[in-house]
Order: sequence, then C-alpha cells, then structure tokens
Amino acid sequence: MKDIPETNPQGGLTLWLSRADQVAARLAATAVARDREGQDPVEEISWLREAGLLTIALPVAVGGAVPAPRKSCR
Repeated sequence: MKDIPETNPQGGLTLWLSRADQVAARLAATAVARDREGQDPVEEISWLREAGLLTIALPVAVGGAVPAPRKSCR
C-alpha cells in the first residue's frame, strides 16, 4: 500500500475508501477480543499506518498524503 491515492489520479477518493474499508474489517474482527483482554491496539495502529490512513488529513508539506488540507476536508 505504498502508493499514495491523492498523488495517483487513478486512485483518489475511491482508493482511500477501499483502504479504509479493508482496515475497518480487520479492526472489527479483532475489537471484541482486544477489548475483553484490555490490550492496547498496537497492531491495529500499524494497520492504519501501513494503509496510509494516518496521513490522510495532513498536507504533504508536513509528511502527509494530500497536497492541501482543504482537499481532505470535503
């Protein structure tokens, strides 16, 4: 998932939403057990990072994935 959707005209919003759906499914599959055991979501945060979702609202100028914050706030 190295390809940043905003910089890839073939991807854009559709690719971001697809990644979010994939991570959401993984999170849902582990949420109950993780909560029951009182575990920190370390692995789950890595899934968000690997999908690029932690940078979705940050401008490229500060290490984010979008050219300008305004585009991420539609």
